[in-house]
Amino acid sequence: MQNDIDKEIDDMLAIGVIERSEGPYASPLVLVKKPDNTYRECINFKVLNKITVFDIYYSTFDFSEGYLAIPIRHSSRLVVW
Repeated sequence: MQNDIDKEIDDMLAIGVIERSEGPYASPLVLVKKPDNTYRECINFKVLNKITVFDIYYSTFDFSEGYLAIPIRHSSRLVVW
């Protein structure tokens, strides 16, 4: 399974879905078996959630389609989801 994990990480790095980090926090990768007997990579954020200070303010969006029109600036490029 380690080879599959390494390949998935390399693929996600290559397409820019994830990026390398030297941050002080890390969360463990866990594999969850799917009905077709393949595995889905998931992240266990339990420890990080314990130290996160949550903002009491919130907004609502039309997440069924409305979020697709929200422009998001990432580094020097504009990404539209």
